[in-house]
Amino acid sequence: MAAKTYSLLSQALKASGKLAMGKVVLRDREEVVAIAPLDGGLILYKLRHPNEIRKMEGVPQVEKTEANKDELKLSLSLGRIHGREPEGSGLERSLSRSVA
Repeated sequence: MAAKTYSLLSQALKASGKLAMGKVVLRDREEVVAIAPLDGGLILYKLRHPNEIRKMEGVPQVEKTEANKDELKLSLSLGRIHGREPEGSGLERSLSRSVA
């Protein structure tokens, strides 16, 4: 019975192009999550409160180096060969922009 409910929610979210919002308890803490369809199932994205996010200047930085055009082209082609962007992959970018 639960499988049908989860399947229906996944299909409805995919068809609408929307996300669901919910709360879940993780390690004795109630957390806010976004629920999105992914490969016929559901995926939870834990949302962070502003006080949980460090400013970039407080994060240790790796030494910056510039990649040349050939290295960048090779890296991008490997990403296309070995992986794919999941459905709703714009979510990470839009959530990080809205929090920053």
